[in-house]
Amino acid sequence: ATYSNENRLASFLVFVSPIFFSLLRSKTNIINNLVIIILILITILLLGSRFNVLAFALIIAVMLFDVIMSMKSRLKIFLISSYILIALLSGSSLINKISQDSAGRTFQEQLDRGGKEGSTAIRIYLFSEGMRVFKESGYMGVGPGGMEVNTPYGTGTVKASLHNHFVNLLATYGLVGFFSFLYLYVVLIKDYYYLSKIFPSSSILYSLKLFLIIFPFSSSSPSDMFSFRPFYFIFGLYFVSIIIYKKMLKEKREKILYSEHD
Repeated sequence: ATYSNENRLASFLVFVSPIFFSLLRSKTNIINNLVIIILILITILLLGSRFNVLAFALIIAVMLFDVIMSMKSRLKIFLISSYILIALLSGSSLINKISQDSAGRTFQEQLDRGGKEGSTAIRIYLFSEGMRVFKESGYMGVGPGGMEVNTPYGTGTVKASLHNHFVNLLATYGLVGFFSFLYLYVVLIKDYYYLSKIFPSSSILYSLKLFLIIFPFSSSSPSDMFSFRPFYFIFGLYFVSIIIYKKMLKEKREKILYSEHD
């Protein structure tokens, strides 16, 4: 209730949901976490935040795939094939539903109206405007507070956010800002891949995996991430967690080294 609009509240709930999914996977407080997950899903559906619904569905899809991959059944290949087939059949229907605007117009109907009405069409328009601003700034960005885009009907320019974090980075901070964030993102992926082999049962590392997968989708829901405090909180949480796990690993190796020396 303290957020300025529905998309911000839904994004916050989706950002923290991987934590509850990972705890559910580790069978920790199953009933409590299951209730929280159901409440988050109901809230997102009531808020009508379509990109966050897609992100939530993606979490479930990834977890189901991981369950199938961990099976040692002879039917594993059949289950994987069935899963992929169901995902392809249901995925197109889900994306078509999500691309509808609040008036129920499909994406094609939004394009038929000139691509200037409807949430999905407007996001695509803002994407193209963001890339235009990025190029016209000499690939250096216009800086915070300097974003101005043409209105869809050509009546002038307005200050606006682009509903896409990566395009926002390019248009606001240029290539330097974009690649700086991309570097941090890749570092998290690399650290997860390395540490998950050593701590395979870690709930926080599994939640990091889910978050990294859904972030590109969920980050397209709020108008921008720069003023969205949970964005900094969640990334900070995972970076601190990675540091703690690396410290644990270092202490573990030192103990082994000392025991071998003794």
